[in-house]
Amino acid sequence: MDNSFLIIGTNFKVAELDRVAKVHWREQTRLTYFLKTVKGLFGLDEIFFLETCNRREFFMKFRSPDVDLPTVKERWLQLMERDLETQLDPFDFFMYQGDDAFMHLFKVASSLESMVLGETEITKQIKDQTARARQSGLLGPFLSLWVDTALRASKRVRTETAITKNAVTLASLAYRHVTHGESRKKVVFIGAGHFMRSILPYFTKCAELEMIFVNRTLPADLALQYGGVAMTLDAFLDNPPEFDALISATRSQEPIIKVEWLRKLPFKPTVFIDLALPADICHQVAGLPGVSLFNLQGLECELKFNRNNREAELPKAEPIFREMLSELKEKLFEQSLAGFHREIRQHYEETGDKALEYYLKEHGENLQALQVEQLRLWTRSLVGRLVSVPVLGLKGVARHLGHEGIRAYTDGVRTSTKLFQESTISNV
Repeated sequence: MDNSFLIIGTNFKVAELDRVAKVHWREQTRLTYFLKTVKGLFGLDEIFFLETCNRREFFMKFRSPDVDLPTVKERWLQLMERDLETQLDPFDFFMYQGDDAFMHLFKVASSLESMVLGETEITKQIKDQTARARQSGLLGPFLSLWVDTALRASKRVRTETAITKNAVTLASLAYRHVTHGESRKKVVFIGAGHFMRSILPYFTKCAELEMIFVNRTLPADLALQYGGVAMTLDAFLDNPPEFDALISATRSQEPIIKVEWLRKLPFKPTVFIDLALPADICHQVAGLPGVSLFNLQGLECELKFNRNNREAELPKAEPIFREMLSELKEKLFEQSLAGFHREIRQHYEETGDKALEYYLKEHGENLQALQVEQLRLWTRSLVGRLVSVPVLGLKGVARHLGHEGIRAYTDGVRTSTKLFQESTISNV
């Protein structure tokens, strides 16, 4: 059964991002149509597609575990090229099967495969995209179980290791320094370039922050987007509003924030973060009482230390994954036999009902209604007990002989009874 689970994908580890980006459907309906098409062509039970800024991965379950990997990959890429009207390089794509596939999703969900080790956005992306696949009828019980187990593994990694602890990006580190300790509600952002715009979304995590946007030209668009106040740099320097922290990232060739200017302020801001080269904030600011100045060099050292600490935690995740893998395989095994269990129960119940009806027809004319009902309840109870015997036997066969044993078991029963007439071993 394990080999019926497969991943075909590309990500930043095996291809340049511009080549990863080729695998993209502009419209969700077009993607859903493609997934439903390949589901039928390849004999898939279930499938979902995970797309992030740096990965495109298809997770699927085949009806049969006998998968010819090279043929599947070749046909899959051909279909994608035709649908996307682009050319794809086979070397940009990897394939994982069975345990390797299970472990890969565990690592992806736990952000061990992310560009930023320990980031948490991937969890939401998996939840959102699998929910969409479930609504489209593409995600069923087997992949749902796999995804749920991966998300629980991710939660354990976050709580039982320090892989997600400490900031490892400039945006997250700047945010932590601004919001650490006492409440700092008013924050000034000087600069409106690409880098400043890239870190601003991180600060929306705190609804209590009041944002003041400063630039040489009025940054009205930033104030409108984030609900803050916009000021020109000249107006800010001439008549600064009260603020608690300041972050600057401009292309100025000389410091914008100087000690003399700070000393004249009627209030005392305490945190300054300089993300510019050359520096926007005079280094002497660090000498003012009660003021903390963080520059790029110091922040990068802090980030390197945090990254090393996260990487040192990686070995602690492996036992968690192994434990979750065993749990997943046991649940998949139980789930794979559920169809047979239902069919056996139904067959026994029908047989018991027929036997009871025959008995009542031949000998039940003198029985009262209460007695008939008691007989029905007793028959169902007996059937329930008898069902457990073949089910336990079927589980033993499956564990020791695999799907070939199931085939022999069901074929043997099918020849002399109606049981398993419609069954296949596709899910075992």
